[in-house]
Amino acid sequence: MGGDEISGFLNYLANRENVSASTQNQALSALIFLYKQVLSVDVGELPEFQYARKPRRLPVVLTQEEVKAVFQHLREPHRTIVGLLYGSGLRLNECLGLRILDIDFGRREIMVRRGKGNKDRRTLLPDFVMENGYDIRTVQELLGHAHVNTTMIYTHVLNRGGRGVKSPLDVM
Repeated sequence: MGGDEISGFLNYLANRENVSASTQNQALSALIFLYKQVLSVDVGELPEFQYARKPRRLPVVLTQEEVKAVFQHLREPHRTIVGLLYGSGLRLNECLGLRILDIDFGRREIMVRRGKGNKDRRTLLPDFVMENGYDIRTVQELLGHAHVNTTMIYTHVLNRGGRGVKSPLDVM
């Protein structure tokens, strides 16, 4: 059995048996280990190998009422941490690494140092940014997304329907 047969088996798992991507990857790793470490055989390239597709899922976004219910059960310091995660779009490690000098209360900003991708960025102190009508480019920058498509995922889960559009009379 060589690379072609291994590819065929892994493709069979993904396409016929509909196994998850992680199951297919585990089978791939096990076979590579068997061939290299136990049998001392180099399988070479796997020319026709097709990775199982991980399903794309929209993130779950709680309503403001659901968030309030969660907050009612939180005590300090967890309430502050969750508030920063929710309201500022901080990642857990970014929040836990905050120092007091990273918070500018006058400008209502948080300086995130060495965030995802080892990049620095600024974000707002807690404010329900997406629901309050900020433009998508501003939200993209605040969340530290490299591409606006990543930010757009969150706009699709708001389910605002017609409420997402404001009439000129609404702003008067």
